[in-house]
Amino acid sequence: MAEQDLRLGADMSSPAMTKAEMSRADVEAMIAAANGRPIDLHDEALSGLDLSGLNLRGANLRTARLNTANLRGTDLGGANLEQAWFLKADLSGADLTGSAVAGADFRNVDVSGVRPIDLKGQAEVRNWAERMNADRPVTQASN
Repeated sequence: MAEQDLRLGADMSSPAMTKAEMSRADVEAMIAAANGRPIDLHDEALSGLDLSGLNLRGANLRTARLNTANLRGTDLGGANLEQAWFLKADLSGADLTGSAVAGADFRNVDVSGVRPIDLKGQAEVRNWAERMNADRPVTQASN
């Protein structure tokens, strides 16, 4: 039987939760075409992608699946991360300043060195207590 997220009924082993619908090059092309404006990746399957170091400031990642993604050093400041999935993702060194995170799932996410300043909706984050390396943030998150 497939692993299930009991609260949401999601099949955690389905391709929608484990595969990517685009490549890093596709995301980089979107960033370049946006000419400094935030890009829209809402509801995209981005699991397993290496998005490390990219500028995703202000991006719409609402309901995106980023499970096992490499987001080391990625600028996610001001991004909409509401209801996004980050299971086992690497967010070490990422900038989350001012991001909206309500309903996002941070289960087993590496957050060492993350800048979680002024997070919006932190009280509604799923599995916030299950982050890895949360004892090594750059600064403390606010509610």
